Amino acid sequence: MVVFIGREKELAMLNQAYLKGGNSIVVLYGREQIGKTTLVKKFVQDKTYVYYQARELSEKEQNRYFEKVLFSVKEKAEKERIVFVVDEFDLMQKGYKTFFADFLTKFDEFPKGQVMVLFVSSAIGWVENDMVSDMGELAKYMSLPIKLKEFTFVEMVDRFPKSTTKDCILIYGILGGVPGYLEHWNPKESVKQNIVRLIVDKKGVLHTEAQRFLKTSLRELPFYSTILSVLAENEPKLNYLFTRTGFSRAKISVYIKNLIQIDVAEKIFSYEPEKRDSVQKGLYGITDSFLQFWYQLIFRILVCRARMNFMRLILKTAWMNWQEKLIRRCAVNLWN
Repeated sequence: MVVFIGREKELAMLNQAYLKGGNSIVVLYGREQIGKTTLVKKFVQDKTYVYYQARELSEKEQNRYFEKVLFSVKEKAEKERIVFVVDEFDLMQKGYKTFFADFLTKFDEFPKGQVMVLFVSSAIGWVENDMVSDMGELAKYMSLPIKLKEFTFVEMVDRFPKSTTKDCILIYGILGGVPGYLEHWNPKESVKQNIVRLIVDKKGVLHTEAQRFLKTSLRELPFYSTILSVLAENEPKLNYLFTRTGFSRAKISVYIKNLIQIDVAEKIFSYEPEKRDSVQKGLYGITDSFLQFWYQLIFRILVCRARMNFMRLILKTAWMNWQEKLIRRCAVNLWN
């Protein structure tokens, strides 16, 4: 059973949009496993709603499914105010290029003031860069998008009330504040046991998660994996990335930009005075805790096929370096 923790602000925003009345469109977005579905379920639990899971289909096939759902929306909206949830709505237009224009016509036919459309998406880059232009006239009915982010450290701690502060810091450094990852962590096991069971073991639910997650948003995975493995080392400058990878500076800049767009990388701001000059020249690092942990520690161990010597290896320099970065990250998180 998934426990609903946090998200009070986002839930309040959704309820405010619902109570405002009128036919409207709200966009809820965030990376996969971030808890969008859990939040939507909590939001609609005391409301009448219609749910549609978008898929990549041809225009004809999409319409065949969608028309049935639209009929249900109109029928229910004649009697009471409803929420119409379209999950992963960005997929609708992939094989149905005129979807948004066609939906505008359907939207205008909804009973007046009775329908709140909730578009949900995991495509962060598309929502933040292309959505409004792709939606065209339909966008004028949309309120400000709601971005669902990772849990803060404090919110994450609430999920593990019986764990020590040290263990909570380690959990946050390994899995970040991603609800879909945190639900697999067993607080009754040690940190080592959890890491082996979830990540190192080939049958672990997170063993291939790094690659799977990156593939949902990026092409050319071998190149991005190379960039991330270098970024995980020591927050390098672009020149170092150029020397290590052999990629052109132009390509590296594009890769970094794409990683930043999906909230995986960032330009580093240093709190250490001696590093500020380097930061101005372009110092980059990984923002995603799980990817940082994976590429700094697990990636190297699996490449070397040293699973049996797992703790012996990571408890040396790499483990200490990772913990140092982790403490800084938690401190910044608490400060903000």
